[in-house]
Amino acid sequence: EGDSGGAVGASASSAGAGSAGPPPEGDDVATPTTSCSCPIAGVVVGSAIKGEVPGKKEEVETMSRSISDREDEPDLLDDPEVGKLFSDAQIDMIRSEKRRWTQQREAFEHHRRRHELQRMMLQTRSQFLDGAAYLEGQGPANRFGNNSHFFPFDPTKHVPTLALLNPNSGGLAGADILAIARKMPYFQSRFFSIVDVVLDRRRGGLMDIFREELNAAKDEAKARGIRPRIISGGGDGTVSFTLFVLFAALCADSERGDEGLADAGNGFIWSDQELAEFFPAIVQLPLGSANDFGHTMGWGQKYPGAQYVGGGHTHKRGS
Repeated sequence: EGDSGGAVGASASSAGAGSAGPPPEGDDVATPTTSCSCPIAGVVVGSAIKGEVPGKKEEVETMSRSISDREDEPDLLDDPEVGKLFSDAQIDMIRSEKRRWTQQREAFEHHRRRHELQRMMLQTRSQFLDGAAYLEGQGPANRFGNNSHFFPFDPTKHVPTLALLNPNSGGLAGADILAIARKMPYFQSRFFSIVDVVLDRRRGGLMDIFREELNAAKDEAKARGIRPRIISGGGDGTVSFTLFVLFAALCADSERGDEGLADAGNGFIWSDQELAEFFPAIVQLPLGSANDFGHTMGWGQKYPGAQYVGGGHTHKRGS
């Protein structure tokens, strides 16, 4: 008849597209191999074929299509008309089979979604790590030198750190720093363009990658009893922008609760205690034109630049 119900009805008479003939003899519960969306209908049809409901074959086929196509199956089975077709034991069997099928479907869907997300995130992370070539092609040669580098990160000594940098700040100084970070272990997966993160909030996108790294930094900091850090590289607006990204990454999503975004009871995926103990301390990296916030806080009004980015430069402190 052009739908799953029709295919089930046809299976009862061993005809119709998608039918594999009548169920095998000797089975306690017949599960037809049809295009039906729910095996409950097949159980009912199989019972009718085996003569368990004599003289009711057409009615059973009609009810089986209704049961398979509707979500309110318990109400249907409680209907007095259904009671005339099936015994209490048969209704219990149908409900039990549907519960089993529903659990299997949910488990399969969870497994499928998990692998789908992993594939999407692997693709995004690959593109993210390949960003060095992209960043280097956005302007003139790196002002810090193509051989510049950060000091190696020692996880036993250094505080777990992430970074959200505005690549356009400081005359593309942010892009130069990101290009250096992409070439170095640890930093390559922890330094992000804040613009790219905000623009890629799709499932499996860069916001998901940032969240994964944020959770990892929290676990690393928790193991050592310290608070992680996040570098906010840009002008005065980038500081508030960084807070926005942090809260967006930690915001719960009921539709993705099985993917690590379940509500911890406060609207976030971290508990109140985790937020209090491990919400990252913000470290401002002033790359803007004014940087009044850093100047007011006494952190300095400009980025020291080459004095701190390896490459054989003098490492003396600047303002």
